[in-house]
Amino acid sequence: MKQPLLLSILASFIILFPLFPQDANQKLKDIFLDAEYFFLNEDYQEALYSFNVLYKRGYADDAKINYRIGQCYLNISGEKGKSIPYLEKAVLNINKNYVEGSFKETAAPIDAYFFLGNAYRVNNQIDKAIASYDKYKTLIDSNNTMGFKLADNEISACKLALVMMKSPQDVKEINLGRPVNTSARDFFPVVSGDESVLLYNSAQKFYNAVFFSKKVNNRWSSPVNITSEIQSDGNQYCSSLSFYGTELYLRVEDNFDADLMVAKYENGIWTKSKSLGKNINTKFWEGNACVSKDGKTLFFSSNKPGGFGALDIYKSLRQPNGDWGIPVNLGNVINSEFNDDAPFITEDGKRLYFVSQGHQTMGGYDIFYSELDNIGKWMEPVNLGYPINTTDDELFFCPVKNGAVAYVGKYSKTGYGYEDIVRMQLVPEELIAAKPSKEEPKNQDKNTKQNEPSTDLAVNKLPSNFEKNLIETDSTTKAKERIVIRCIFFDFNSSALTIKAKKELDYLFIIMKNTPELKLEFSGNTDALGSDEYNLSLSAQRANNAKTYLINKGVQAERISTKGVGKKNYIAVNNNPDGSDNPEGRVFNRRVDFRIPEAINKSIIIEEVKVPEKLQIRNGESNP
Repeated sequence: MKQPLLLSILASFIILFPLFPQDANQKLKDIFLDAEYFFLNEDYQEALYSFNVLYKRGYADDAKINYRIGQCYLNISGEKGKSIPYLEKAVLNINKNYVEGSFKETAAPIDAYFFLGNAYRVNNQIDKAIASYDKYKTLIDSNNTMGFKLADNEISACKLALVMMKSPQDVKEINLGRPVNTSARDFFPVVSGDESVLLYNSAQKFYNAVFFSKKVNNRWSSPVNITSEIQSDGNQYCSSLSFYGTELYLRVEDNFDADLMVAKYENGIWTKSKSLGKNINTKFWEGNACVSKDGKTLFFSSNKPGGFGALDIYKSLRQPNGDWGIPVNLGNVINSEFNDDAPFITEDGKRLYFVSQGHQTMGGYDIFYSELDNIGKWMEPVNLGYPINTTDDELFFCPVKNGAVAYVGKYSKTGYGYEDIVRMQLVPEELIAAKPSKEEPKNQDKNTKQNEPSTDLAVNKLPSNFEKNLIETDSTTKAKERIVIRCIFFDFNSSALTIKAKKELDYLFIIMKNTPELKLEFSGNTDALGSDEYNLSLSAQRANNAKTYLINKGVQAERISTKGVGKKNYIAVNNNPDGSDNPEGRVFNRRVDFRIPEAINKSIIIEEVKVPEKLQIRNGESNP
């Protein structure tokens, strides 16, 4: 009986065998199509699983599969280093006529070099990143203007990263821990102005939930899943929270666009989220929104036509009937030719934080802020520097206490999961409560917000023959006019460039443009308030911001070196003889000095600051 049964099985196997290769190939193709679907929907974990199935079933040398696996790892927190070997393998077989989504395709596209550059960059292999971006530029079509811009943008970012990582900011980070953070990805945290209410997203198995927690006795309560309360299908993401913690702004996504919504906290529950209205939501992508402390002004991002780039930031005023009015673009000082997103306005209404892909970053998206000048115009954005920004993407930054504190989602090797909620303290506690405006001198320039020395620090006016003299001056000819460079000053506890400082730097740019042999050393200084560590960091950021401003105008980075000396290089008193504070003297100490380290054959001099006699430090006197 056993033998006939065996023969029957063998016969069946022989009959069916020709079908197996075809069926197996179809099954692998189906796995590939599933993987592509997950990838295009940004479900990188599921996509990675399917691509890895193909990799292990005979496609380990397929450049297309290696390319996709590398891209997946690049989008998973804590796994980005794993992308490098796959992308290195992918670029060994490049097809300029790559067919997207084709199972038969065995090569990788030219873009693999760009993503390999990104992989090197986020893993701080800067030299390799620059080489990969350069290779990408040699392969793309000469008419691909955007491709060249993107590559050049990343190359500039790599160079800036090397500079910024040498002068890290003094930032204190506290992981919120349990019960807020879990083994899942916890992200997009938003908090009330007094830090007593917290909402955030958490990646559950089949959806992204919205959780709500309150601070009780200085501890966060067990988070409550409010996804059903706001009636989200798992596709709503926290964008911001009103100052008093009663309005939650959200982004709802589908496969084609995103709209902005608001849910309200009433009678102990969150209401169903509602659209912000037709003036805000369009058929295009509305990314993130925040509202001013008084609830009257909305800032949001959109890629609707008519902007300066991809996502632009707009503002809208609340109308008497409660609806939001016609939006106004914030202009090309804030908005770049790439994405500018996730706006947050501080409670005093004077500073706007946002993330940008187009301003001078350390790579990908960085966090910036811009301040309003005295006539209501936004000033040049300032990069928050390292380690707040890194060579990876920083996509979300929720500031409170006028930017002294912020909440972010961040991966850490010592964390709880793929991403944790972290509280960043950017300003020491003793300075958060400081109110310098009441103690600063009143003799400030009417055209600026800063309190500068009362001595004549007006911007140098260029003589009519200024450029001619610079160009014609050589080793045998002295310039007919002296070119004077003056130091720049800063507001209390700020590294932002004031209007007056920018004018001085604009003047300095002209000098450096016409004097290519000129190199400068920038030294940042602070007054005596605050700890040594904090002031050292603040002084370095002041010098770096001045350098970045000139780099953005076209000065080569290698022509400027920077250092922070903290609060040790006083040129004026910080305290009165009786030990009380002297805010008028401290103004002179908040500055960036310039020095010419190498002699040049031109009459360019650094002017010393003229400190009034009553504020001068006497010989042998120590005045901390």
